Amino acid sequence: MRNIKLILACLFVLFQGQLLAHNPNLASIKLIIQEKGAFLDLNMSQYGIEQVLLKNNPNLDLKTISQIELKELIIDEVKKHIQLSANGEIISLGTGVIKLGSHETNLKFVINNLPEVIRYIDVKANCFQENKNQINFFTVLYQDKNARAKLFKKNNYKSKFIINQDEIKVSDNLLKNKWSLTKILVVTILTIICFLIIYFINKKRKTVANNV
Repeated sequence: MRNIKLILACLFVLFQGQLLAHNPNLASIKLIIQEKGAFLDLNMSQYGIEQVLLKNNPNLDLKTISQIELKELIIDEVKKHIQLSANGEIISLGTGVIKLGSHETNLKFVINNLPEVIRYIDVKANCFQENKNQINFFTVLYQDKNARAKLFKKNNYKSKFIINQDEIKVSDNLLKNKWSLTKILVVTILTIICFLIIYFINKKRKTVANNV
C-alpha cells in the first residue's frame, strides 16, 4: 500500500510539472513549514514569467540580458506580488534562489519569522496576473497536514488557511461574502420591483373602480 501511494505521488508531481511547463497561465506555489525551517517554493512556466517581464519592462531584450540580471528581475517581480501573514503578523520573504529552465522555472524563498503556533495564514499571490486567465495554485504544507487553494481573478488571488490540530482548511469566505452581497442586492432590487408592480396594479384597479 505504501509503495502504491509513493508511485501515485511521483506520478502526480511529474504530471503537475508537465502541466505547468506547458501552460503559461498556471503556477504552483507551496508554503512548506517543517521543524528544521520553512520556505516558499514556486514552479512556473518560463514563457509565462517572460511575458510578464516584457509587459512590465517594455525596453527589456531577453536575447541580450544576462542570466544574472534575468534571475534578479524574476525574483523581484515575484517577491513584490506575494503577501503572506500568519496570525495577522506579516511573513517576510528572505533570500530567493532561482533555477531557470527551458520550459519551467523554480524559485525558492527562505522564511524566517513564522510564529511557533500558527492558527491561520492569509495569502495574496497575484503574481503573473498580467497573463490572461492566470491561475495560481497555493498549497500550505504544515507538519503532516496540507491544503490547496485556487487563486485567480474572481477571488482577487486571495485565500485564508485555517490550521488546527487535525487539519488545514481553506476558507473561501472572501468569495462567499462577495456572492452574499450580490445576492442581497439582487433580492432587494427584485423586492422593490415587485412592490412597485403590486402598488401600480392596485392603484389602477382603484382608479377603474372609482370611474365605474
